[in-house]
Amino acid sequence: RCLRKDPARRFQTMADLKVALEELKEESDSGKLVAGVPGRRKRVSYWLLFPALALLLAAVASVTWWLTRVPKPAPAPVLTRLTSDSGLSTDPALSPDGKLLAYASDRSGDGNLDIWVRQVAGGEPIRLTRDPADEYEPAFSPDGTQIVFRSEVEGGAIYVVSALGGPARRIIPEGRCPRFSPDGNWIAYWVGSGDTAALIAVRNRSRMYVAPSAGGAPRQLQPDFFAAAYPIWSPDGKYLLFLGHRDDTLPPEESVDWWVTPLEPGPPVRTGAFEATRREKLSGPVAYYSWALVPAAWEPAGDSLIFSARFGDSTNLWRIGISPRTWKVTGAPRRLTSGPTLEEKPAVASAPGAAARVAFAAVTENVDIWSLPVAANQGKVTGEPRQLTHDAAADFHPALSPDGSKMVFVSARTGSQEIWIKD
Repeated sequence: RCLRKDPARRFQTMADLKVALEELKEESDSGKLVAGVPGRRKRVSYWLLFPALALLLAAVASVTWWLTRVPKPAPAPVLTRLTSDSGLSTDPALSPDGKLLAYASDRSGDGNLDIWVRQVAGGEPIRLTRDPADEYEPAFSPDGTQIVFRSEVEGGAIYVVSALGGPARRIIPEGRCPRFSPDGNWIAYWVGSGDTAALIAVRNRSRMYVAPSAGGAPRQLQPDFFAAAYPIWSPDGKYLLFLGHRDDTLPPEESVDWWVTPLEPGPPVRTGAFEATRREKLSGPVAYYSWALVPAAWEPAGDSLIFSARFGDSTNLWRIGISPRTWKVTGAPRRLTSGPTLEEKPAVASAPGAAARVAFAAVTENVDIWSLPVAANQGKVTGEPRQLTHDAAADFHPALSPDGSKMVFVSARTGSQEIWIKD
C-alpha cells in the first residue's frame, strides 16, 4: 500500500532495479555519497552497501511476489453419500460433534416417515420411532443425548426421544421445526399449517415460540408480526433468526425477510437477506412458493448462514454472510454445491472443534397435475386418478374452463414460471 502511494519509487521490473544499483555504485565510487556534516565529502566503502542492497532486493522480490501471486482456488467439497434407500430420506440433523446423523425416512416399508439415527462414519441405522403417523424434523440436544422432533400423532406435536432409543415423550403441542438452544434450556419452534403460503395469506396462522426444555409455559416471540416461522438459534443462544412477514399492508417482497429477534423482549432487525438473494436471482426451492427462502443453519463461527435456494432450474446449497454485530447481510451469497438433484435442508455440526460437516438431503421431485373422477353430489370417488402432465419440471395451479374441456396451469418447464393451456 505504501508503494502504491508513490509510484515513482516503485521498481516495475528487475531491469529497473539493476539500473538503480549501478547508479548507486557509480555515486559511491565517485565519492558523491556523503554522510555526516553537509558540505564535507566522505568516501563510503562499496562493501558496506551490500547488506542494504540485499535487504532492498529481498523487499522488492517480496513485493513482486505479493502483487503477482495467483490466489489458490477454494478446495472443492468432498461429498459422501450417507443413505441409499429406495424411498424418501430427508430432514437430516447432525449431532454437535458431527459424529451422528438423525433423519426422517420411510425405509421401514410401513408407509410413513420415522426418525432414524446412524453413525456418520458408517454402520446400519437405528430406528427410534415406530408410530404409524409421520415423524420428521429431528434436531439434537447440545450434549447429543436427545433428539427433538415433530410427530403427526393426534393432530401434531413436538416429542423428544433418547438418541440411543426408547419411548418418545410428548413435550409441546402443535409445534414445528423444534430446535434446542445452545445451552439446552429452551426449545424454539413455530406453530402453523405447514403451508408456506400461509405466511402471506393469513394473519397469525404462523407464530413463533420458545418453551423451557424441562417443561413450562411457552412464550410467543414478536407477536406483532403478521407471520413468523422457522426460528433458528444464533450460536451464542441470545437471538433467533426467523422467516417473518411483518406488515401485511405491504407487498410480500417488501415485508418478507429474514429477521433477528433477541430472546428477551426487544425490537427485531431486518437482515436484508431477501434483497441480496434477489440481486443474485435466487428464489425459494419450491417453485410454486418461489419467494419463500427458509433459513436453515448457522455456521459455528456465527458470521454466515447456509440455506437452500433455486437458481435457474437447479436447487443447491448457498452461503451468505451476516454480521453478528449488526445482523445485516455482508456480501453476496456464494454457491456451495452444484448437484443435479433438489439439494435442501442443510444441517451443520455446531460444536467448537467439530469436523466441518454439512449434511443435506438430495431429493428428486416432480410435481404434476392429476385428475380424479368423483360423484360430487355424493362425495364419492368413482375411478382411478389419471396423470394429465408428464413434464420433468413442476406443473401446478390448474384451473378448468367452464365446460371442462380445457385446462390452464403454471409450469416451470422453460426455466421460468409461465401459463400454459392444455386440452
